[in-house]
Amino acid sequence: MRLLDPDWPTSVILAASALDALSILALDLLPARQKGAVAVSCTAAAATLPAWIQEWNPQRIFCAYNATPQGDRAAKRLIRNDNRIVRLRPPLEGAAWNQTLLLDRAGEPLETDDRSLD
Repeated sequence: MRLLDPDWPTSVILAASALDALSILALDLLPARQKGAVAVSCTAAAATLPAWIQEWNPQRIFCAYNATPQGDRAAKRLIRNDNRIVRLRPPLEGAAWNQTLLLDRAGEPLETDDRSLD
């Protein structure tokens, strides 16, 4: 009997908290709409991906930590260690994804944050 490989996620969205991961999914952002995408909560302090995400071997990883200096520093560490990682930031400085969701649901216009990480 031969075991088949499971359908692992092809892209992963890393969020600092479960609430942020759920908010990203509720915002229906483009990375979350891709077939095979998952949003997971993961500590923003990690310099490398957790082993269980490494085992999935996703093609693309979106680092969606909060729009804070700490979130940016943690994202930079991950990006240095893995070329599949792309930074995905909430559009407002200091914001978390749950704050972004609340503003979106209230009808507030949200701008794109295209600032460099440097």
